Amino acid sequence: MINEKHKTAAYKIIPSQGGNRYSFFCELSGMLVCTSGTYYADNPEKELFTAWESEGKNNFNVCHRCGRWVDSVVYNPDVLMCVDCAPLEEEAKYCKHCGARAKNGDIVCSVCEKKLLYGGAGENGEI
Repeated sequence: MINEKHKTAAYKIIPSQGGNRYSFFCELSGMLVCTSGTYYADNPEKELFTAWESEGKNNFNVCHRCGRWVDSVVYNPDVLMCVDCAPLEEEAKYCKHCGARAKNGDIVCSVCEKKLLYGGAGENGEI
């Protein structure tokens, strides 16, 4: 079940001639994801909602665990969650090529210099 804390992503209002523009930000990375065109409505909530529904929402994914609106770069589509709630990969435990123990955060084996695969698995997922 989606725990949707916010109806929109984090945003900043940019006053513009004839209305307002909205910059929408990823709630995990803080990165600017998109900026809307100019919108005007009778009340601020309706204006924001229109900008979000028309231009912002399709640039985001909502995490089904924490409810944050996030950019696809920090979203794990396999489990419909942000990478804070469900990381894309676990760190490698050992090198499948030479068997050396991997250090936390290593991407390349310090012994044979080949790419480490997550979980210590082989190329096809075998251990």
